[in-house]
Amino acid sequence: MIGRNAYLIGGSIRVNGTVRGGLLATGGNVELNGVIGQDVEVAGGSLRLGPHAQIGGNLRYRVSKDDVHIDPGAHVTGTITALPVSKGPGAFGLLWTVGGLLAGVVLVLLIPRFFADAAAGIQQHPIRAVLAGVGGPILIVVAIVVAAITVIGLPLALIASLVFLTLGGLSEVPVAVWLGERIMHARTPLGRQSTLVNFFIGGLILLVLGVIPVVGGLVKLVATCVGFGALLLAAWSARERQVA
Repeated sequence: MIGRNAYLIGGSIRVNGTVRGGLLATGGNVELNGVIGQDVEVAGGSLRLGPHAQIGGNLRYRVSKDDVHIDPGAHVTGTITALPVSKGPGAFGLLWTVGGLLAGVVLVLLIPRFFADAAAGIQQHPIRAVLAGVGGPILIVVAIVVAAITVIGLPLALIASLVFLTLGGLSEVPVAVWLGERIMHARTPLGRQSTLVNFFIGGLILLVLGVIPVVGGLVKLVATCVGFGALLLAAWSARERQVA
């Protein structure tokens, strides 16, 4: 028995016990044959509700209709909703993901201290990183638009746009490093290898979380905002050190 909500990820998921709260399940094959007190949301290759399945709330699933099997003995108190099935990322999406991970590895190897400082900023000043991640992009976009209006400021606007897009593409790197540090603590090697190992572990976790429906989009949004702010703060600190 699980007293609250259950969040399950796996190749094959089977729930025969009782979940008093809600259930979010993502897997290749999902089989529910127990009692679930609240709403259920499933995303996977197949879904089966056994004869003993009892759902106290609504059932929402992202599964092909040909792979959904609901036993006549199963009971759903709320509504049953079939959500659109998301298409797989395909070969291009897979290459893009792998390419982004490799690009992050290269950048961490080239400037490990910068990303380590950005990750430390998330740990030491989380609120400041969030505020910078939310307000920074707004101010930068406004500055780019104002600069682009004038002919003289157009080249500056183009350069600022390039920097803005680059920071946006790298925004999840410090979050991955920070997440890896929280998991590994002092078990990683010293030097630049430490930052690299932390990034690789944290990056894999973000990739796994990113494929979860609803939750994945929220995780990416939060990671992008926090990471962007951490990069801005780290860049500002680096500038202050050079001036001093």
